[in-house]
Amino acid sequence: MKCLHCGDNLRWNNDFDTEDDDQYNIVSMYECMNEHCKAWYEIYHGLKEKETVN
Repeated sequence: MKCLHCGDNLRWNNDFDTEDDDQYNIVSMYECMNEHCKAWYEIYHGLKEKETVN
């Protein structure tokens, strides 16, 4: 993956379960490898299914 700000490579840092988030299961953390940029990305994915009330 490439940084949207400077175009350098991103480094994956970790994945976390999003128990407190109502919409997504997982958040992935990425950091730009460029020492002058250091942009931080949090990518949310895995939509949770909505519970239906019968």
